[in-house]
Amino acid sequence: MFGLRLTENSIETIRRGTFDRMEALQILNLSHNKIRKIDHEAFNKNGNLQAIRLDGNHLSDITGLFTKLPNLVWLNISDNRLEIFDYALIPTGLQWLDIHANSIAELGNYFEMENQLSLTTFDASSNRLSEITGSAIPNSIEVLYLSDNRIAKVQSYTFFKKPNLTRVDLFGNKITTLDPNALRISAVPDDRALPEFFIGGNPFECDCNLDWLQKANALDSRTQPKLMDVASIYCKLLYNRGKMYVPLVEAEASQFLCKYETHCFALCHCCDFNACDCKMECPDRCSCFHDQSWTANVVDCSRAGYENKLPDLIPMDATQIHLDGNDLREVASHAFIGRKKLRMLFLNSSNIHTVHNRTFNGLRDLEVLQLDHNHLTALNGYEFAGLLNLRELYLQHNAIATIDNDTFSHLLELKILRLDHNHLTTFIFTALPGSLTDVHLAGNPWSCECDFVNRVKDFMSDVVKDRMNVKCTHVVISENDVTYPTTAHFRSRRGTVIDKVPENDGFYVLAENSSRICTGVHEIGNKSNLTSTKTILSQPPLNDYIPLLVVTLCGFLIVVVAILVIFVFRQEMRVWFHSRFGVRLFYRGSDTDKNERDKLYDAFVSYSSKDEAFVAEDLAPALENGDPQYKLCLHYRDFPIGPYSPDTIVQAVESSRRTIMVLSENFIKSEWCRFEFKSAHHQVLRDRRRRLIVILLGEVPQKDLDPDIRLYLKTNTYLQWGDKLFWEKLRFALPDVPNNQRRQTPQNRHQNTPIVIHQTPVTHFRNHNVNRHNNRNVAQQMMMSQQPLQPMIAPSAPMDQATTMSAPPNGPRTVAIHI
Repeated sequence: MFGLRLTENSIETIRRGTFDRMEALQILNLSHNKIRKIDHEAFNKNGNLQAIRLDGNHLSDITGLFTKLPNLVWLNISDNRLEIFDYALIPTGLQWLDIHANSIAELGNYFEMENQLSLTTFDASSNRLSEITGSAIPNSIEVLYLSDNRIAKVQSYTFFKKPNLTRVDLFGNKITTLDPNALRISAVPDDRALPEFFIGGNPFECDCNLDWLQKANALDSRTQPKLMDVASIYCKLLYNRGKMYVPLVEAEASQFLCKYETHCFALCHCCDFNACDCKMECPDRCSCFHDQSWTANVVDCSRAGYENKLPDLIPMDATQIHLDGNDLREVASHAFIGRKKLRMLFLNSSNIHTVHNRTFNGLRDLEVLQLDHNHLTALNGYEFAGLLNLRELYLQHNAIATIDNDTFSHLLELKILRLDHNHLTTFIFTALPGSLTDVHLAGNPWSCECDFVNRVKDFMSDVVKDRMNVKCTHVVISENDVTYPTTAHFRSRRGTVIDKVPENDGFYVLAENSSRICTGVHEIGNKSNLTSTKTILSQPPLNDYIPLLVVTLCGFLIVVVAILVIFVFRQEMRVWFHSRFGVRLFYRGSDTDKNERDKLYDAFVSYSSKDEAFVAEDLAPALENGDPQYKLCLHYRDFPIGPYSPDTIVQAVESSRRTIMVLSENFIKSEWCRFEFKSAHHQVLRDRRRRLIVILLGEVPQKDLDPDIRLYLKTNTYLQWGDKLFWEKLRFALPDVPNNQRRQTPQNRHQNTPIVIHQTPVTHFRNHNVNRHNNRNVAQQMMMSQQPLQPMIAPSAPMDQATTMSAPPNGPRTVAIHI
């Protein structure tokens, strides 16, 4: 019998031996029954089975059912009650597997069989998977369905070294963020299409770690898949005063923010103290957010209940501060001193009556200032001193009655000015800066005196956006008691209502008959010459020395700013000059240990075996094949196989001019905890010549760091993988290579490098994809009488002879150790 179909019955149990006489059976369909149990080895006599359907049953265990079926290529066990799955439960020759609609929480791979399986199509959708790792996906996979699970994390390099991959479906999971390497694939040849990934339907958060996803398809990269539904992805903004959800492709770069409570930069030395400018600590009752590069730092203290004072310890690097909705009453002098990066400040609706002299002193980069909906009564000319880059100033809905003529004259970058709905009666409009493009003046009781009305008409242009609503009111200004209106009443400064003006009093300034109905002098009782045209702003005289003084101050400021820029960005300048011209600025020859020039290797790379893909695919090729070409020490290629002792590691470090440590979460959890490795590498950490170069790969939890590593990161410069200047900074940290070694011929570049270890030559090849198992076999044959590695270069050989035996003059010299 070739095929047997028993579908849609009420079968509950299948006993051993049921199909033993059907040895020729190739297709078995038992779907949509009520099967709860199948005895182990029930199909062992049916070795010719190629396809089995068990979907739509009540199976909870498949242990021992399919492992003895070498010809099985098609298996459907979907829509059952499976909770545990491991690749050891299926034959290695299986090509098509469907386990969707079960309750599986993990794709187990206890025996690490991903290289032995033949699966090409795998459907694990509609289960309870919470995390996907590289070992959970067979290397032979082509089509993978993981939709409608509970996947919240996709580990870095999960889809790496899956060369046949064509489609991955991650739709409808719980993914909130993705690391840039989470979707990393092996380089796809130009003649093949990129794999198609579907990641929509996930609750993505537009945090600082997700900005790369917005432009993933725009990158011309053969190591990233094509995202088919990125245009349909909506993501949640962690901080936004408008929409909570926006399309990913429409989100602005400044909206990709992460929340923080406290943060201290690695180079900050005062984090353990309360008063520390480089320590970022979110104030009490506030929320703080930052972007990936910390160029945006938002402090939101809106409606936080602060009374008569500002929050303590507002971060010095804040770029936006929201203080609206509090009860501040007044803002003291130098209240925001030191916040040199502040660009937006919101003080609206904060019951502010007084702004003191130099309140905003030091805010040289401030662009937006909101003081609207407060109780300010006058501007005396000093409130906005020093705000040279201010572009938007909002003062509407206050009680401003007088404005000094110097208040806005120095704001040469001002574009938007809101003065509407105040108590202004007259104003000298020529005191406003010529850069204005948006002005609002309506809602003020402007004077109806003819001369002022004509001046207002002359000023009115497209710049005044509410010019058609600018209206004058018959206002009486007394020298003893200045009055101004609130709605339909005029109130004195003593607070008493002295008159009531009808709502239709006055006229619109731009009305056709405004020149005929304007007024002159208004009298109160027997007093005369008390008019509404009292000048509040006066034009200052210009003295002859002012231009010279301005030029001198500007020149001085330019010199000071240039010095400060050079001082602040001195490290970036050194890196840039070195990358462009090979010159190290401010570098003394004595800084280099001359003995290091005779060392055999330029750098020894220490890393976790789980990060081998990063080192082999990215780091090593760029350094060994670039300009200049460095000689690296890599574990699987250069060092004999065997147990590694502390002495072996120390010798490898001392034979190299630098040590590169790839610090990652894998590195900390697995390698750093070994006593031997820890004791050997502490010598590098304590080396005062700064021979150690630390590369941070991914997110590294600070709490898991060794105290010596944490101290080193705080007191020295480290490199972050993904930095725009990563390669330039790394080459700057590495030692200089002699000019005669900067470019090597292809013949020399691949020349073999013999290394003498106890006078036994071992040949290594400059190839990052050497099979480690082959290397291990060769090394075992050549080192059957292996002794401890003491030392790496035979001590009996003279220095010149050892050098000759170790490497050709222009060939690569490498020794590696596997951590």
